[in-house]
Amino acid sequence: MNSQSLTTATTAPLTDVRRDLSEIIDEIDRTGAEFVVTKHGRPVVAIVPHDELEALLETLSILSDPETMEAIEKGEAEIAANELVDLNDI
Repeated sequence: MNSQSLTTATTAPLTDVRRDLSEIIDEIDRTGAEFVVTKHGRPVVAIVPHDELEALLETLSILSDPETMEAIEKGEAEIAANELVDLNDI
């Protein structure tokens, strides 16, 4: 496999990925690394560990929910204003 390292992802052309897919999946499973597949030199697909995908989707869900974001912003403002409640007072 002829690949190069980008930040945290490994990149390889589709032809190499077809040939080495089992090895690539084993490496991703073992190390948690991300993998970018290129076609005609252009990134087209990313392969990520399933738990990382789930975390990304959950984060997107939170960020796209206005009520949740409002609650987070309110909590951050309370922390900044030192409006904290002791756990024993609850």
